[in-house]
Amino acid sequence: MKLDNVKIKNFRNIKDGKFEFTGGLNLIKGNNAQGKTSVLEAIYIFARGRSFRTNKEAEIIAFDSQTADIEIQYEDNERKNLMSVKYDRDGIRKLFKNGIQVRLSSEFLGNFRAVLFTPDHLSLIKNAATDRRLFMDIAMSQTDPKYITRLKRYSILLAERNSLLKSRGADSRESMILFEALAEQMAPIAAAITVKRCLFCDSPTEHIKKYFEKMTDGAEITETEYESCLSADKDVLK
Repeated sequence: MKLDNVKIKNFRNIKDGKFEFTGGLNLIKGNNAQGKTSVLEAIYIFARGRSFRTNKEAEIIAFDSQTADIEIQYEDNERKNLMSVKYDRDGIRKLFKNGIQVRLSSEFLGNFRAVLFTPDHLSLIKNAATDRRLFMDIAMSQTDPKYITRLKRYSILLAERNSLLKSRGADSRESMILFEALAEQMAPIAAAITVKRCLFCDSPTEHIKKYFEKMTDGAEITETEYESCLSADKDVLK
């Protein structure tokens, strides 16, 4: 997959710009506060579906504008593609691929794929496991549409269960029945998510091992493992 260019209009401090990219390594150079990170932010929106800098989409629209537009052209194994996102201050976001509007975020994700690493990602090592799970979830959502569907479904069921516990507790017979019904729906989804995370952690093991041994001249060997209280049955995904 190769990014050809990105067009940005009224996005943060970029009024109107087009940035071309070539194969191999590309560097974005400029003075402070000129929009270098904003270019990366705009590109990564097509991989993740939203900004990595804010959850408030109105913040990415330039102060003197009511709308913002970003567009990328990229090549995959099959063809050249065009994707675009349009924002307005009413909170409406429109997604497009090759001129056709995409209604669901799950259908938008996975078309253009990218990995982002910033100094903030050092939290993957230093902070809680929540940050590491989020990093994995973002990566896997780009490559497996079913995974993000499972995540959304699980989040909805979890919110319903927690709401039930807060409003009624789990003492009454009716609450117990509802609680058990939600648990039965959550269990297979949670199992599938766990298996996918295990497989994800397994996939780079040999590459990490090879490069780590090269870095240490064979003095040290590394392993990666996803720790879970569950027993991951890989047949769940079939």
